[in-house]
Amino acid sequence: MIGELLTRWTVRIAMACYIGRVTLDIAGCQSESAARWKRGLWTIGCGWYLVHVACAFMFYHNWSHAAAYEHTANQTATVTGWHWGGGLWINYAFTFAWILDCIAWWRTDPTTYPKRRWLNILTQSIFGFLVFNATVVFGPGGWIAIALGVFAWWCVLIRRRLSRKETSNVSARTG
Repeated sequence: MIGELLTRWTVRIAMACYIGRVTLDIAGCQSESAARWKRGLWTIGCGWYLVHVACAFMFYHNWSHAAAYEHTANQTATVTGWHWGGGLWINYAFTFAWILDCIAWWRTDPTTYPKRRWLNILTQSIFGFLVFNATVVFGPGGWIAIALGVFAWWCVLIRRRLSRKETSNVSARTG
């Protein structure tokens, strides 16, 4: 019981941090304070995600890669019909990428690091796809509504940001 609660809540906290960071990105928050918040949320989210991974291995897989692989294969087969545990290796890559991204962000000025636009978009696209699959495809049914709500909120923020950009571009051309 406690293992299940810890495993679930650590990933929920990690995803709340992830959502917070991406929301600040999408909203266009670019001040030094916002950059520090984004970096902090990103790092705290990574830390909670690592605790989640440890909990999953401790409480569900008895620290066994083979058990985790088989569990992943069974879940994949249930959802897709394809008995494949390779998603575990994708999770390892995701974990490693998040750690590296946090380290890289702490080694640079927090206001300039996320401005590597193409890499940030690529990273967040891959992370978004993996988070979507983990929560919507493999997670409990109620998470679909939450994921759709977050996605709708992000769409509203993107629309507002684009509207502001259009308004400022029109003002610059006419002014």
